[in-house]
Amino acid sequence: MSQWKQVQQLEMRLLEQVDYLYDDNFPMDIRQGLAGWIESQDCMSA
Repeated sequence: MSQWKQVQQLEMRLLEQVDYLYDDNFPMDIRQGLAGWIESQDCMSA
């Protein structure tokens, strides 16, 4: 299961905290749309 799918399954109060971390520059719906690509990137070589 992807990390983003795990985040989406959190309790509402925790999901609201995650939502607070995202601002207008990178909204949660954009993160959701890019979840597969983001999680497939090799962050160690970036």
